[in-house]
Amino acid sequence: MSNNSKHLSRVAIVTAAGALALGAAPAFAERYVDWAPVLSSTPVYQRVNQPRQECWTEQVTTTEVRRSPDVPVGAIVGGIVGGVLGHQIGSGRGNDVATVAGAIGGTVVGNNIDQNNRTNTTTATPTTRDVQRCRTVPGYADVIQGFDVRYQYNGREYTARLPYDPGERVRLRVNVAIDTGPPPPQ
Repeated sequence: MSNNSKHLSRVAIVTAAGALALGAAPAFAERYVDWAPVLSSTPVYQRVNQPRQECWTEQVTTTEVRRSPDVPVGAIVGGIVGGVLGHQIGSGRGNDVATVAGAIGGTVVGNNIDQNNRTNTTTATPTTRDVQRCRTVPGYADVIQGFDVRYQYNGREYTARLPYDPGERVRLRVNVAIDTGPPPPQ
């Protein structure tokens, strides 16, 4: 194919595309945007559950009981007394055995006496501290779901629900088409 024929083919394609574009233009001319006055715009609410948390601080007084530490006084004194008595009783090699046996026996006896006579000394100390308390309480809120809009266009009244408040006028997309149904009766 020569350069001239390629050039002529391109010109023919561009010309055909232009003719098609001009022929299709009237179809797009049937759609346009227009404005209509708003007669009323009423918000539409929906009640939704929104629980919330309430917190507060209260002072709480508690009594802390502290027991006096256990000091084995009876066992210590009993062990010493038992050891001394055992040492007095024994003689020779038996003296060491008697001393140890007396100390062990005195410790056991002194501990038992101490346990029976012990008055567990305790001290009760009132303590006050802040405690945070919380609870969940039911709550509700009215949330706008949209707006019921009444508007007038070409002498007729229309309604629509919009997700926003349009203000004084609403924008319309108008589409004009031929009614292809049967003709009205004469």
